[in-house]
Amino acid sequence: MLFFDGDSDDDDIPKLENVTLIQDKKNFMYYVVKSQGTCRIMEINPRDSFLRSHYSIFEIKAEKCLGLENKGDNFFIVDEFRTIHMLTRILDSRELTHVREFKIKQVSIPDFHPAEFEPLCITDKYALYDGKIFYLYQDDPMPHGIYETEDLVR
Repeated sequence: MLFFDGDSDDDDIPKLENVTLIQDKKNFMYYVVKSQGTCRIMEINPRDSFLRSHYSIFEIKAEKCLGLENKGDNFFIVDEFRTIHMLTRILDSRELTHVREFKIKQVSIPDFHPAEFEPLCITDKYALYDGKIFYLYQDDPMPHGIYETEDLVR
C-alpha cells in the first residue's frame, strides 16, 4: 500500500504520528501515520525516497501511537492503551506480522506516558522510559511487588 496516491479525499490524508523516525542497520527509515482509526508503519528505502515510494508494511487499529522501536527484524509499537505489540518480518517480504502483545502492570501504567517524539527503548522483556524500567508480561502479571517498575538512577 502506498502512502498517498493522490486520489483520496482530503479527510483521508494520513497524518503523521508524533513518534521518532527510526532507521535500521540497512538505512531503511520508518515512521507512523494515522488515518481513520488506523496507524500504519511506513517504510522508506533510502535509494528511492520519493513520497510515492513510502510503503505501508503494517497497520493496526489504534487511535494513537505512543512509540515505535526497531530491534533487528523485530518492531515494537505502543498503542493508546499502552499495550506493546511485537511485530516481525514475514519471510521473503518487507511486510510485518503481529507476533504477540505485551502489557505493563496496571499500577505502573500512570508512570508510562511517552510524550511526543520522546524516544523509547523496548525489548520483549522490558521498556525503558523516563529513567524507569517497566517490566512486560504477556498473560498474567507477577504477584504484587515482583517485577514492579523501578527507577534506573537514584
